[in-house]
Amino acid sequence: TATLLLSVTLNSATATVFTPGGDMDNSGPDQPNKRTKGGDGGGGTTPFTSTNQFAELADGENYSLTGKIVSWKGNFYLEVDLKEHSWLATAKRASFPYYPLDVTASSYWKQFENLRVKLVAEAKGVVSHERMRHVYTIMLSPLVAPEVLK
Repeated sequence: TATLLLSVTLNSATATVFTPGGDMDNSGPDQPNKRTKGGDGGGGTTPFTSTNQFAELADGENYSLTGKIVSWKGNFYLEVDLKEHSWLATAKRASFPYYPLDVTASSYWKQFENLRVKLVAEAKGVVSHERMRHVYTIMLSPLVAPEVLK
């Protein structure tokens, strides 16, 4: 089965559609419609075959991510390793490499705080209302206990 990721940048009206093992369509008002071969889904560190191509996690999809569990104001986050997952290193994500963890038992996550882990989780898109505007956030819902790495 194919995974579809749609990333839309509203201020430049550019859309990127990615299907592992399929085609990529980078089309926008200032860019001709060009098609290039996407990743082969072979479990590499990046789904793309060339550099400078970025994506965000897709709602409802499962990912295996490496990073550090950190906490702030009682909430836990995965600080994703953007060197290992360079395809996630958009300018916005590079300035804030944290994905909130969708967890209720914070006492459980305390044991992993500041440890480097491999986390298998489902990405969940959540819309919240902050400061008179709607904000879309991707949260990670762990599917299994994180694996502590050295």
